[in-house]
Amino acid sequence: MTNYSLKTKNVNSKALLKEVSNFIGEIIDNFNVIWDSDSQRDAILEVVDEFLEDMKNNDNKIEQWNVVCDARNNKIKDTEGKITHLDVYYCQRHCYNVTELQYTIKR
Repeated sequence: MTNYSLKTKNVNSKALLKEVSNFIGEIIDNFNVIWDSDSQRDAILEVVDEFLEDMKNNDNKIEQWNVVCDARNNKIKDTEGKITHLDVYYCQRHCYNVTELQYTIKR
């Protein structure tokens, strides 16, 4: 069973945060992702990236984003302990702050 926690920083729009966090939460809850597998993790990151791209191109809600879930934010000790860190950063349109979502996924 997978559970996760979410920490946020610099939230400008609670509605936008809810939309993004609900989407990512559904992926974590409903897809049987092997977070230790680079190919499965990359596939999930691609889905999240496409979702954020749609928020930029179709909805004009965000301007920039970055999704990180690799050796930059996951140390060997975490991987051995079955913990994965997924960090999402986005800058909403007409805003200088970068909203940060920091997921800690435990298996």
